[in-house]
Amino acid sequence: MMTEQPELEEPRRPLGPWVGGGVVLVATGILAAVILFRGRTLIEPLPLPRGDEHPGVGRTLASFELEPLTGDGPLITVQSLPDHVTFVNFWGTWCGPCIEEFPHLQELEQHFRGQPGFQFVSVSCTNDGADEGLAADTANFVRRMRVEFPTYHDADRMTRKAIMQTVGDFAYPTSLLIGRDGKIKAVWVGYAPGVEKQMREIIDRELQALPADVPVSDGKQVRG
Repeated sequence: MMTEQPELEEPRRPLGPWVGGGVVLVATGILAAVILFRGRTLIEPLPLPRGDEHPGVGRTLASFELEPLTGDGPLITVQSLPDHVTFVNFWGTWCGPCIEEFPHLQELEQHFRGQPGFQFVSVSCTNDGADEGLAADTANFVRRMRVEFPTYHDADRMTRKAIMQTVGDFAYPTSLLIGRDGKIKAVWVGYAPGVEKQMREIIDRELQALPADVPVSDGKQVRG
């Protein structure tokens, strides 16, 4: 079996200096444009959709159980949700967007701390599903950040699985707002600067809303 020999080509003349320089300039311009585009993507991330417009709003979680990890928080279950406005944030010490968002959530918790019927639930998660070292890593992080609220642990990822089945998507960070009726009022998947203002607005609205079973008198809802 023979291999065909390629046809010989005439030697090519070297490009003139102005041609070579032009190619370099064009290539440099394309690279600069790509870098600029990528830079804008990083500096100006797309805003998150409004949390109260997420398709998961109005649904109810089939299961919800979070165990105390740091601090002295109580066990939180489905039975802990009714009659409370509950803000839940899933995050990790290894997650860049989570760390960027964390100080804003600290301010959010401080703002609503002491509000009747409000509970803030911070859930620390690993990135590989293994829980070994989670408590120590979380304790070191909250100590550095001077965190004043307890953190929680989602054993066997049961609550996250329920959220994915109910809401349809999940990433780190993910935050949910659950109303007094146990239904999801808002969902935020990911983080974008300024979203904490929207979170505060929606929490305020839910805290001011009267429960659905409040008695009605003269066509107006009244507190019992």
